[in-house]
Amino acid sequence: NIGDRIALLGYDYNAYLSEDRMLDLSYYWRLMDKIERPIGLLIYFLDGAGNIVFTKSHSIGYRLFNMEHKFIKENHKIFIPHNIKKGVYKVRLGFFYLDNNSLLPILDKDLIDKTGRIILEDILI
Repeated sequence: NIGDRIALLGYDYNAYLSEDRMLDLSYYWRLMDKIERPIGLLIYFLDGAGNIVFTKSHSIGYRLFNMEHKFIKENHKIFIPHNIKKGVYKVRLGFFYLDNNSLLPILDKDLIDKTGRIILEDILI
């Protein structure tokens, strides 16, 4: 439950990186209430010590403001920069309003890290 607006239902992605350094990420969500402002998603990649190595951001549900209770699947290809060394990385998600960059609270406290980001599975790069 993200700010009583979005329910993240699940996700999938390749758990290892392809030769072209593209990560295929799909996530499934449902609008629980009307969204009156554009929302963005930050995808964080952290090293073993928890340091942010790089981030990727994009808008979600573009122009879907009044689709309450609709199920949505989004697919994204994320290029992993060549300067990122091989290893296991932690993946985290954060949602924010695009108009002022304020974060949406994650209400399911057992699914987040100490900074409030949603915990996904690790990835091998």
